[in-house]
Amino acid sequence: MSNYEGWPFKQLFFDATMKGGTIVYFAIDPEFDKPEPWGFRLQYGRSVNDTFEYVDEDYPAYNVCFLIDPLQRLWNRDIELYYRVELEAYNDTYYSVPQRPTQYWNKLDWAYTRRIRRDKVWEWMKMGIGVRGALLKRKIWGDKCPQCTDERMGTVMNASCETCYGTGIVGGYFDPIEYWIGDETGSVRQSKRTNMGNKQDVKIQAVGLGCPWIGQYDYWVNYSSDERWVIDSRKPIPKLRNVPALFHMNMSLVHHPNVIYKFEVTTP
Repeated sequence: MSNYEGWPFKQLFFDATMKGGTIVYFAIDPEFDKPEPWGFRLQYGRSVNDTFEYVDEDYPAYNVCFLIDPLQRLWNRDIELYYRVELEAYNDTYYSVPQRPTQYWNKLDWAYTRRIRRDKVWEWMKMGIGVRGALLKRKIWGDKCPQCTDERMGTVMNASCETCYGTGIVGGYFDPIEYWIGDETGSVRQSKRTNMGNKQDVKIQAVGLGCPWIGQYDYWVNYSSDERWVIDSRKPIPKLRNVPALFHMNMSLVHHPNVIYKFEVTTP
């Protein structure tokens, strides 16, 4: 089993919310074998050796891969702000290595990215091409599925498993995240009418915000139709210091009875 500073956390990554807060992404080493549930809490401090405070006292959060600090703490006295993530798992507590968001972006980067995203959302709303849905981020760490994962090889033996939804990780996907896309070709809005009962391949291109980050084989769910679209590929546009402002996505419609339709998504 791995043992390095900050284990079982991988490196943190940061992004800016449109309202000025900070998104902190994290990942857990797949070799971490403490049983779930795992509780995560975000902390901040003004130096590596500072006493860290909780951003929110009311949780840990479960089944997530990022946490949000809603306050805009940077650029004034908090220019040297550090974040770390706390993990509670099976009566043990772990901490990521404290990191500074400003080691990746400067003030202009953050302002530029927020402006691009605000302008794009306004454009979608004004033109009526925005489609509201949910992003299902595929799990790559967590409890191995006891139903369909080969213990020796670690391979998934049943792509239709309703315990892991074919991912090999219990639960399959993190909790749904509300996510708007720009349906600039009209394909998403037309698909329900033109493809009812039609099992042919339907592939489209769409634009989405760069937060949360999109992974290949994540799913997007159309709230109005419950259609499930798999993200075949994505390209950041433009990209600042490894953080995308927007994503250009190629997506394919998934038809019933694919197991992904068993994953419950509730329209808020």
